Amino acid sequence: MSGGKACGVAVCRNSYYTTRDKEEAVSYFRFPKDPKLRKLWVSACRRKDSINPETSCVCSDHFYPEDFVRDMRVELGFAKRKKRLRPGSVPSRRLILNKGLTNEQPTKPCTEGCAGADDDNFYPPSAFADKPTSDLSSASASNQSQEDYETLLVEHQRLKEEFDEFKKVASLEIKKLKLKLRRKNKHTDGRTRTILEKPFDNTIDLLPKLKKAQKDWNCVCHSLS
Repeated sequence: MSGGKACGVAVCRNSYYTTRDKEEAVSYFRFPKDPKLRKLWVSACRRKDSINPETSCVCSDHFYPEDFVRDMRVELGFAKRKKRLRPGSVPSRRLILNKGLTNEQPTKPCTEGCAGADDDNFYPPSAFADKPTSDLSSASASNQSQEDYETLLVEHQRLKEEFDEFKKVASLEIKKLKLKLRRKNKHTDGRTRTILEKPFDNTIDLLPKLKKAQKDWNCVCHSLS
């Protein structure tokens, strides 16, 4: 991401220069190309001035952990961290100032292309709206149960996919370790054979000399007798 790029959310002061040295990396995402989803992003930024979705970005501080795709290779330390958004994710976190805080001058949205922002993190739109303020107790128990059931099904599928990905990554890493171990053992066996065979090679080379010396000694003894 090039210098000067800033988050488009009105109350956010994050930019590349202010977050590049943070211990926890802050990622910047381009606005989605889907018109409906893009409109939700623009609304979530809550800016009084205009914002250009073609060149603006939103930082990762405005998404919840469940909005990001889990990467088992990253979590196991086998790959570098790169945040990716789930399908239909919309900024919904830290969009307004906390009560009692002054509204400092917000950062300006990107006026140029947000280089380095991830184009692969955007998908078809999903429903997005502020939390309803009406009393939810009037909802029927059957509808609530159905919603809970569907939520559990989605969560079950998500956990199954993560488990399958974990097994795949673990299997791949185990194969790599076994291959390294075989290569190391092969190298060690070769060195061991070399060390053990060298003294015997020297002994074999000495045998003809020993036989000649024995023959010469026998001749001398025979001459003296």
